[in-house]
Amino acid sequence: MPSKEEFLLQRAKDLHLRDMNDLRRILALPEGRRVILKILNACGYRTNPFVAADPYATAYKTGQLAVGFWLEQAVKEADLSALTRMEQEYQAEQKQLHCEAEKMEEYL
Repeated sequence: MPSKEEFLLQRAKDLHLRDMNDLRRILALPEGRRVILKILNACGYRTNPFVAADPYATAYKTGQLAVGFWLEQAVKEADLSALTRMEQEYQAEQKQLHCEAEKMEEYL
């Protein structure tokens, strides 16, 4: 019979594996990738959190960014290529939107 520490360690590993599998299932769907990218963007993903002359705003944005970094690392661990796919899909969607807007302008 395992000790309490061994049991808790195994349980933590099992929960981490479950979390990674959950995230993989989410990342397998285009809708899931869009939601994850929206959350990353809301966290200030890949931005500078510094706000001149306002240490409280800087601290707030740094906290948001920490959540973004946590999510980015989890995504990378679950599916290393997912971030690239998300960004490519977003860029393709923006390009399509731009083309549709230009067509609308020509029509008007």
